[in-house]
Amino acid sequence: SSFRLCLPRNEASPRKSEPSGAHTPLTRKPRLLLIDDEVLLLRSLTRYLKRHFEVIAVESVAEATAALAEDQGPRPDVVLCDVMMPDDGGPAIYQRVVERDEALAERFVFMTGGAFERDASSFLDGLKNRVLAKPLDLPQLLACLREVAEAR
Repeated sequence: SSFRLCLPRNEASPRKSEPSGAHTPLTRKPRLLLIDDEVLLLRSLTRYLKRHFEVIAVESVAEATAALAEDQGPRPDVVLCDVMMPDDGGPAIYQRVVERDEALAERFVFMTGGAFERDASSFLDGLKNRVLAKPLDLPQLLACLREVAEAR
């Protein structure tokens, strides 16, 4: 079989210049700090999300604390953080950020495979932040992260 596809020639008129006061969208990708101790999930999410975000991926509370230190360059636009990790996990990271940067704390999105410990359940119950259940629905995750990043 052979096919022939004929497309019309693009006869679009030249773009008009925008007025000097017009809003121009950001051209850079939003920064995402991704925190999860499950290395395979961390790699998979990084691979998926790097098309849409500048991803900084860390796998421990210590690495996350270092990445969120005020002297470590630009702040993330959004943080995707697992709840259940060693060293008190997501709640410990979040609490440190709340104490220093309330605006950044509002840009946290949490993910969990189920908060089975009483402390983790209490933490999630008291949050205003978004919480996504694992296994993650990738289109839903992407939409949620974009919305939080754009709200900044």
